[in-house]
Amino acid sequence: MKLTFYVSVVVLLAGLAARILVGFPLPDAVAQKTAAPPATERVAYVDSSELLKLHPDWEALKEMKATLAEVRSTPGGFSFNRDTGDNAGDKAPVMHDARAGVSRKELEANAAQAATGALENLETEKREALDARLRSMRSIMAKNEESAVMSQSRDIEETAADQAKDVDVRQNNDLINARLKAAALQVQTKVSGIDQNAVAGELKKAQRSVDKISAATDAEKDRITTTANTRIDALRQANVGKIDEQIRAYQQKENARISADMAQAKEQIVREIGSFPTPGLGETRSQAGAPVKENCYGTVSGRADPGISRLKSATAELEIKIRKDVDRAVTDLAAKKGIKVVFSRRNGTPDATKIFADLLRKQGWSAFQPVLSELRSS
Repeated sequence: MKLTFYVSVVVLLAGLAARILVGFPLPDAVAQKTAAPPATERVAYVDSSELLKLHPDWEALKEMKATLAEVRSTPGGFSFNRDTGDNAGDKAPVMHDARAGVSRKELEANAAQAATGALENLETEKREALDARLRSMRSIMAKNEESAVMSQSRDIEETAADQAKDVDVRQNNDLINARLKAAALQVQTKVSGIDQNAVAGELKKAQRSVDKISAATDAEKDRITTTANTRIDALRQANVGKIDEQIRAYQQKENARISADMAQAKEQIVREIGSFPTPGLGETRSQAGAPVKENCYGTVSGRADPGISRLKSATAELEIKIRKDVDRAVTDLAAKKGIKVVFSRRNGTPDATKIFADLLRKQGWSAFQPVLSELRSS
């Protein structure tokens, strides 16, 4: 019975991992251009089998394979043992592992605990992947908006420069006249026979007039520059706010989706674990409700345990999907590097397995839109 519980939980978690570990789609505004392929194509060999362990579902596959190996190596299978002692006849039979004597309730608790822990790990990985995707989205969107901001900023700066020229033209005549008057008075201070005190007073007034006109001109030009800078800053802040709003909406949507997936997964685990019948007197019930004899090995008489068949099928399917993910991720990375990869060893072809392993660790898996989404339940 332990096998039946374990098989169900492992298969369920594998399916949930496939459903939850799907990459995030980028908004249309964040689409990236594909670089043109290089003229000369390089070829490298990659041993994709060595990269399987880097896949996020590799641990689930290992657990499933380990369970199958345990089934093949278990002598004596599993049995049902009644409790002994006083009033034993009044007690319902309790299922035990033939080797460890683990009760059904303990199996359910262990299975639920393992499933919950696995889901928490999946949720953590999913939210970390979301954070990384949000940072990437913000960087891409900021670069896309920068050209528009720079163009509008140049327009604002050109307008400000034209306004400053208008100020210079408008104040130019007054400033020239004031400077000419001051220069003439300066000359008069050196002429004899003229009241020097009166000339000196007039010269001070003329210099103050020049300073006043210059200060007014500079102040007006400074106001123009400040206004232009304020408009540019506001423009940049508006673009930052626009990006923040889009990121926030996307983050809320994805967080809600993750939370909904987790809640649904937990409910499904509870249903799966709680759906096992409690056989009495060596009997269980089929899906149709008719009593079916169950032997001491936890299998229905005349056919193999359906849980084992499910596990074998799910294990094979998951391994195929993981291999597809790895091959596609390597191919995508190679295309960006201008490299053609082959997955069968050839004479003279360099081995780039380690290089692509490092690239996969750095890149992560969310960018590759894993094909494991095909396992999503209907």
